Amino acid sequence: MSYASTAIAQDPRRAHRPTCLLLTNDGIYWPLADYFLQRNLSLSAERAYARSISRLMNWTYAKHPDFQAGGARDASLFSSFLNDLLYGTFRENDEDTSGLRWEARSPDVVKRSAGHIAEFTDWLAYESQGLAVNPNDRPASVFERMVAAKAFQRRKTASLLAHTKSAEAAQGLSSMARRVNSPGKPHAMLSAPPAFPADKINELLWVGFQNERFKNDPRKWKRWNLRDILITLLCLYGGARVSEPMHLWIDDVVESDTDPLSCRALIHEPEHGKAIWEHPILGRTAMSRAEYLRQRCGKVPLTRARGARRSGWKGGLLTCPKRRAMEIIWIDPAAGRLFKELWEIYIQNERPMTDAAPWAFLTKAGLPMGPTAYADSLRRAVEKIGLPSEKYAGTTPHGLRHRYGQWLNDKGVSDKAGQICLHHANPMSQQVYRQVTLEQVASEMAATSARINAPALALEAP
Repeated sequence: MSYASTAIAQDPRRAHRPTCLLLTNDGIYWPLADYFLQRNLSLSAERAYARSISRLMNWTYAKHPDFQAGGARDASLFSSFLNDLLYGTFRENDEDTSGLRWEARSPDVVKRSAGHIAEFTDWLAYESQGLAVNPNDRPASVFERMVAAKAFQRRKTASLLAHTKSAEAAQGLSSMARRVNSPGKPHAMLSAPPAFPADKINELLWVGFQNERFKNDPRKWKRWNLRDILITLLCLYGGARVSEPMHLWIDDVVESDTDPLSCRALIHEPEHGKAIWEHPILGRTAMSRAEYLRQRCGKVPLTRARGARRSGWKGGLLTCPKRRAMEIIWIDPAAGRLFKELWEIYIQNERPMTDAAPWAFLTKAGLPMGPTAYADSLRRAVEKIGLPSEKYAGTTPHGLRHRYGQWLNDKGVSDKAGQICLHHANPMSQQVYRQVTLEQVASEMAATSARINAPALALEAP
């Protein structure tokens, strides 16, 4: 009975970039498409907004089909929607009269959905295309103003343009609040960082990625899946996100200036990163990667590709601004040397020979490797060595980056250096990768207990 659903399509208004469409029984919901056109969000962000809006549409269609925005019941209905989102639509005896069959969701999910809906309907009101469902027109309480002030100070501290942020303007914005607050209270939770287990790394590389048919073959490119080992090294020892190695080109890896046995790996911004073309007439010509792909290969950057070939780009700190690229910083020099050795073998023997695809990591058919295909390969390798392929175990692709973050902690790397290593624009973003476990806290407390001079506690009260 779903009224609204989502689909991915190419938007001719934005150079045929992939966009998320919201489809209803009446066709494409164009106001949301126009909102995305103005906001220029990432595809993953568009999916999140469309999912939130579709939930509200489906809930309204199922429970209040005669609803018209602008009435006195707007706030109460929106609050009812958020409660159904939080607690689910099943009642006693597993009964769901709405037909939505929603299971309970976390307070964090509900808060994000409420934010998406509020932002979009605010825009609708501004564009005179509708009314805000949850307007920001209620006088804020003292507590809400305090929370807003602390949030402003936190953003200002992390901003490179802190000197331009006005406390007076922030106070004016924090004096009002949304009519409806999200139900439920999100909790800050300490959990063990989902980092790949360090004692299983060698087994993953040399057993998990081993080709069983050729396990006794002396040729390394036959015995092992070098392509996926190289991607693993970039994520595990270089801290790359899983989508970033997919944008690596074959000339992006060069010999290190300081260690001839090691290498430098530069991952360029996939559209605007610098590319060099040896033009037969004009000579050495610099251009953007998008232009190089268009002119030389008849292709588009992987950020614009569709389906399994698409690789996202979260962005971050470009440590090589002239090339619009980020340099991989090896957490262990030995990893850089191993990468160089395997890279040369891979390029010469395993990578398909083609001039039509400059990307380093290709399938056997000569197509660009995608994050989903690598995730499947990692899952098989992980299960082969007897580990569960689960986020909590750190055995998913992102667990490799989390291991890198934990190694930064082990080395005592400063926050500023850690920001550069992880290529974060905001130094606070690294905290999710550098959490400490309860075991580490207990160990540190035990090591420092002798430094305090606390009196012994009596076993019995006097």
